[in-house]
Amino acid sequence: MKLIKKYKNTFLFILAFVVLAVIFTIITDQFLTLNNFKQLLRHTSNYAIVSLGLTFVVIVGHSDMSFHYSCNFGAMTMSYLITLGFSPVPSILIGLLVMIVPGLINGFAISKLKLPDMVMTIGTGLAFFGFSYIYSDGSYLQKNYLGSGIVNFNNMDIIGIPLPVIIVGLIYIVCFFVLSRSKHGRYFYALGENRRAAVFSGINEVFYITIAFILCAVFAGLANEFSSAARGMGRVNSGVVFLMPAYSSVFLGKAIFGKPSVLGSLCGSLFLGALLNGFTLMAAPYYTSDLITAVVLVFALSISGEVDFKTFQVSIRNKIRTKKWRMS
Repeated sequence: MKLIKKYKNTFLFILAFVVLAVIFTIITDQFLTLNNFKQLLRHTSNYAIVSLGLTFVVIVGHSDMSFHYSCNFGAMTMSYLITLGFSPVPSILIGLLVMIVPGLINGFAISKLKLPDMVMTIGTGLAFFGFSYIYSDGSYLQKNYLGSGIVNFNNMDIIGIPLPVIIVGLIYIVCFFVLSRSKHGRYFYALGENRRAAVFSGINEVFYITIAFILCAVFAGLANEFSSAARGMGRVNSGVVFLMPAYSSVFLGKAIFGKPSVLGSLCGSLFLGALLNGFTLMAAPYYTSDLITAVVLVFALSISGEVDFKTFQVSIRNKIRTKKWRMS
């Protein structure tokens, strides 16, 4: 009983996943097919890598509202280089390198200059979203796309496993060991749990917070490069859909394991990906994805400790008592 009580949320998550799979299997016979499973993993890898970057930011106690805007700058940089005749590998790497800039600006401004994270990241995101228009004035970039081989970056399979899944899986393994098995992981968590104590202990606040924001920006850029390769074109607003799924996955993972973590974000991404995949197979309207993601986020926040219902209840009770006292 103690074990069940301790891991209650984990058991509930597994049960919800099983129930979800059973329901979608009954509704559509395509859900448990091998081809759909591969497509689910390929699509979920985008959410998973964005969520992983955001996990670092949440761990150090901050929020990032810029990655879904700034990631378009990295993808458009890659697409522009493809149109100029560059091969896919250097185009991808340069697209990721430019994503270091918004992450560096956010991290330094928030950790060193003590600017509010919400306002700062919104400003940075919109600025780099504006820079994304420079390459094409907002139109699509398609020249040389199909002939360059960049499409294989998303569509290629290696021993039957989609390439994006392999890349994201390797990144997840590295980040898992960094956060769970190294002193650097302890430093990230220490900053988020007790900033003052961490700084007095000698942890470099500016360095680790800046690294967190850089990883968030770079991983979002990688996800958007996958997305651009899948579409066969560079589109200036292709990454704006990443915000809600990323936050939903991170906080759903936090609800499962009690804190933001690599494994938690992976589980949250898989659950959200399966949910959206099932509704897609049911031919649900496209706008339902936003509704589903929002519901998952609210649910995750409510059970992850971000919403203190006891404090809310006490506040309401005090207001009622005050109103009765005034009426009397």
